Amino acid sequence: MSLVIEQEPNEIPSKNYGIRPLPNLETKFVAANTLIGLNELRESDLQSLLLNDAIQQLRDKIETIRAKYFSENDREVKLQYIEEEEERREQLAEALATEHTTWCQQEQNKISEQVKSVPKEGARQQLREKLQKAYKVRETKLTAGVVEAKRIADWNPYNQNDKADFFDPEWMFGIKEGFDITIGNPPYVRADAGKNDLEREKVKKMRQEIKDSKQYKTLYKKWDLFIPFIERSYKLLKSGGFTTLIVSDAYCNAPYALKSQEWFLEKSKIIRLDFCSKVPLFGPVGVRNVIFLFQKTDGNDNKPQRREHYPEFGKVHLLPTDEQQNLTHRAFFPEDSDRSQLATSTVTLDNICYITTGMEVQADEKRAQGAFRSEDLLSDVQDDIHPKPFVEGKHLDRWIPATHKWLEWGTDRAPALFRNVQFREMYEVDKKILAQRSPGSDPKVCYDNQNLIFTPASVGFILWHNLKGVKNRSIKLRARYRDEKLKPNLPQREKLEKISSQFSLKFLLGVMNSTVVRDFLRVNRRSNIHIYPDDWKQLPIPDVSPKQQAPIVELVDKILAAKRKGLQKKVSRLEKKLNKKVSALYGIDD
Repeated sequence: MSLVIEQEPNEIPSKNYGIRPLPNLETKFVAANTLIGLNELRESDLQSLLLNDAIQQLRDKIETIRAKYFSENDREVKLQYIEEEEERREQLAEALATEHTTWCQQEQNKISEQVKSVPKEGARQQLREKLQKAYKVRETKLTAGVVEAKRIADWNPYNQNDKADFFDPEWMFGIKEGFDITIGNPPYVRADAGKNDLEREKVKKMRQEIKDSKQYKTLYKKWDLFIPFIERSYKLLKSGGFTTLIVSDAYCNAPYALKSQEWFLEKSKIIRLDFCSKVPLFGPVGVRNVIFLFQKTDGNDNKPQRREHYPEFGKVHLLPTDEQQNLTHRAFFPEDSDRSQLATSTVTLDNICYITTGMEVQADEKRAQGAFRSEDLLSDVQDDIHPKPFVEGKHLDRWIPATHKWLEWGTDRAPALFRNVQFREMYEVDKKILAQRSPGSDPKVCYDNQNLIFTPASVGFILWHNLKGVKNRSIKLRARYRDEKLKPNLPQREKLEKISSQFSLKFLLGVMNSTVVRDFLRVNRRSNIHIYPDDWKQLPIPDVSPKQQAPIVELVDKILAAKRKGLQKKVSRLEKKLNKKVSALYGIDD
């Protein structure tokens, strides 16, 4: 971290040439978990307890010591202040425990007095139970608040190597009304992040702690970690304050960002959105960004500036806007690829295919943690132990898989002890489409007629009618038959099967590998590296007859044949023809 200040230097070495050291940095830079606040401190019972004379005097003394420390230049005196504050903080922790016990006893005495005033035993018992129930609720909150207050008392602001597992601006900086501005580049951590079980468990625990804090309104679906950071940076502001963060451009169109976008449209004044998806601000790391500037004030009549930076940062192209009260979440999209703008009617891909990631072949954490790894189950050759063809994302290429392995199956551990099999029927269909989940800039989609088992590093597309009659929990979350308990927000499987039967799988393969779809995904996908199932689900597919699909299917057959023979130049020529035909179906000039 660099700190630049202006000072007037002189020529006196003994005076450090007039350059004064920056004082008290250890009390001005705080390492803390900013996502976890201290909500329980705001409870009324705890506020009354904290206003107790003894406790208030200790708090005042600690504040006085810190003020003296800040203005003192003598290092020895500063050390004395540190020791004195540590003593006061220990006394504060003891006082909190004492007052907590006293409060509990006083409340129990009040209950006893009220119960005594009731003449009948039955009525006394009912009143006692009612009062004890109410007491328990208050006591639970108070206890939680006292725990938080003790966390504050234990926090040492002078230890530069320590960190706090909470953040409270009033206690740490003396700021009660909020900050004038918050600035940041929060971490981007997906819900499924982690290279191994230990890392994934750490992420899971962290996410649960954030949810349990009950401080966030914008957590939605598989939210990325930067979502609560965005909300927290806003809530820490004073009225009229500003927050500006640089985050992944997944915030523009990822499904999990919807609630956050709608919340800020309602709660804040969106001054500016800087879309930098076409500019690698952090070099070739695969992440693109959006920078926002929100103000903590009413924004209904405000017209947000929407700016796209291209071909370099600072080269600004203004995008259409409107009064904030008239905008929807699509204001966060740098380009609006609304399907209504297409020249042909379309059907979303999720109405044609069941779209999912594949099997997790690692050992289940609960039943066989660490017993085996995925590589222990694979072989380069087929044998009695390894009978199932298997691919990971890295084995897939455009049009056909580049290679595949053989997976152990039918043993005591495989698949019985796998972490997640999904359901077997989706691997056993005669034909399906597979796509790399992490292909980089361009999709890699291929045809599978080998019953390949695939992993979460791939996305599978199975025509709905090829799963006819298959019933399980996974499918019930997407769609249900009429004779099943229907949910109003779920489609009927009979309708999906009818729709899917009108599409050739090879027609879908040709469309998905076209430049039109590549460009659609570049605008609408939530990552520049990954293409998730949710990104694919809303892909608009031309709703055309089998006769209109036939030229695409014919080209795909030729491409598959050329690809299998390694005739890449021929594949490229055929792909150009394919792109023109797909563009024509969408009504787009190629």
